[in-house]
Amino acid sequence: QRKQEPIYKNVLDQMKDRSVVSSIKTIGQDSLINLNGRSIAASEFWADTLDRWAEELVAAASGEQQQQQEQGDTKSLPPELVLRIMKALNDEMQLRDETREMESTRPVFAPDVYASKVRPLEYTQTDIRERLDEVVADIDALPGGADQFGREIQLLSHVSDIMRQAHAVLARPETGPEVIAAQTEAIELLLQSKRNQSGGGGGGSSGGSGSSASSGGGSNLSDIGPGGNASTPGTEGGSDAEQATGKAGRELPEEFRRGLDTYFNQLESN
Repeated sequence: QRKQEPIYKNVLDQMKDRSVVSSIKTIGQDSLINLNGRSIAASEFWADTLDRWAEELVAAASGEQQQQQEQGDTKSLPPELVLRIMKALNDEMQLRDETREMESTRPVFAPDVYASKVRPLEYTQTDIRERLDEVVADIDALPGGADQFGREIQLLSHVSDIMRQAHAVLARPETGPEVIAAQTEAIELLLQSKRNQSGGGGGGSSGGSGSSASSGGGSNLSDIGPGGNASTPGTEGGSDAEQATGKAGRELPEEFRRGLDTYFNQLESN
């Protein structure tokens, strides 16, 4: 509903035609009555089908990846600004998980209690957006910032607008799919901005960047975040590499660790 992409509708229609949810439930029922051969064959079929659907969704980002490769090397943002973008990204991921949790527990709360519990999420969304607006202002204040980092300014400004939309939905109050979709789109664009800086000030475009741009493209990032297990965006095939976000304790994903290493290395060298 948020991104009217033909590839989304195509995959969704296939899922509905195949009755994917009920069909996968049948595998478990077959196993319970010892129809192991049938359940194994069905598992292999659905593994291949789900993998094909995932690759179709990831393929929507290939156009953006090709554009970035054609652009060649670009100037990178200062590491401290990249770090602030990374912090905003991490906070938005946590906010999305809190929003999901609130939606799952919504039926047990009275309307006024629910509204009071959503209010902190609303304030958090505003805080993240204001911090991102400060980053945009600081980028623009850099010598030649508007010329050298015009694409980053445009991208982060778009993220700020999306966060305003998410705030408006939370203010109703509402924690359903509409606000989750907005938060997910903001996360995708922040990840794209992060990868554009090649790990935080390292110079050049990231060859593995394949996230969707704000103007279109598909998404394979909807499950990134604490508790998520999505493939690394832009990885060819979409099923070999995993996003390490939030799998255990305070462990950071690989792109965060690279960015932090670069940041602290530059601090020590200075």
